Amino acid sequence: MLADLDRWLALLEQGQRLTEDRVALNPALLAEDALIFGLRMNAGVDVAHWRARCPEAPWPAVETLLGRLVDERPGDP
Repeated sequence: MLADLDRWLALLEQGQRLTEDRVALNPALLAEDALIFGLRMNAGVDVAHWRARCPEAPWPAVETLLGRLVDERPGDP
């Protein structure tokens, strides 16, 4: 979305695109988003699903990081 609301409105009135840039999504970016946002959700992340969908991602590094997060989590009350 554009930060300049006047410019955004002018482009909208002209029927032009309302974004300044776009990122081409690929499986690695989708897996990254799933991990980042999934870790904030109660349901968590199905790593096996994303590993199968995106085998080219750096999974050993991801699993090391996830292991550290599990080890560092606060105990249950």
